[in-house]
Amino acid sequence: MSTHDSGGPGLIGVPIQPREPRFNATAHEAWRELLRAQALISREAERRLREAGLPPLAWHEVLLALEQAPEQRLRHGALADAIVLSRSGLSRLVDRMIAAALITRERRDDDRRGANIELTEAGAAMLTRTNALYAEVVERRFARPLGIYASGVRDALGAVVRPLLASGRSG
Repeated sequence: MSTHDSGGPGLIGVPIQPREPRFNATAHEAWRELLRAQALISREAERRLREAGLPPLAWHEVLLALEQAPEQRLRHGALADAIVLSRSGLSRLVDRMIAAALITRERRDDDRRGANIELTEAGAAMLTRTNALYAEVVERRFARPLGIYASGVRDALGAVVRPLLASGRSG
């Protein structure tokens, strides 16, 4: 006789029902609110960038990731991970940004399959322009409402993101 959650008979012949995963309503509500906040804030940032005649938010994210990288360059895969975009989606985006002279793609001599994506001076200047507007939207719509809870939210989200990145199962 089985005493674990196999659905088989229990100690006295009564079937044991498999346990359902616990449903934490509060955590699910927090997840939905996080998704809504991200979508609404991103939508506003996209609109403001467009109205200012600046490139879309995805371009800003690429420029920011490169600006923060050592030597302002990243391998294609590392850049895709940094901005949470598929490799194929990033390839198309990189091509458009190269055409706009904001980044370059440099083939590596030691690895013909790989390439570094590098920030140009024009890209750094564009980042300064997009970052000012983006930072204002994030400050007004996210940081101010969080107030004293900002560091707690950062820490809680980090506790979710770090293991996903470490396991390689984020994408």
